[in-house]
Amino acid sequence: MRAGLVVLTMLSMPHTAVSAPSVLTTTTEALEGQLACRAAPKPALAIRTMIHNGLLSRTQVDPAGVPIFRPTRAITVFGKPLLFVSGWEMES
Repeated sequence: MRAGLVVLTMLSMPHTAVSAPSVLTTTTEALEGQLACRAAPKPALAIRTMIHNGLLSRTQVDPAGVPIFRPTRAITVFGKPLLFVSGWEMES
């Protein structure tokens, strides 16, 4: 299986939403691990898990057909607020 791309848009903007700390901690660690290339990226698994946990909602699809998601709660990655997630994973 060839991995695709996960695009995380992070800006220094304050968030006010509150979420369960354990879910957010696990999510943050998983995203930081994928971005640090500690293992093969699994964007589909990451996005599906975040949707299942209620951390993302689909907002639109970009011109290439890749869905764009927005966080429903405050999520930080490497200390910066996450604003959007977009990704795909090519099937083998």
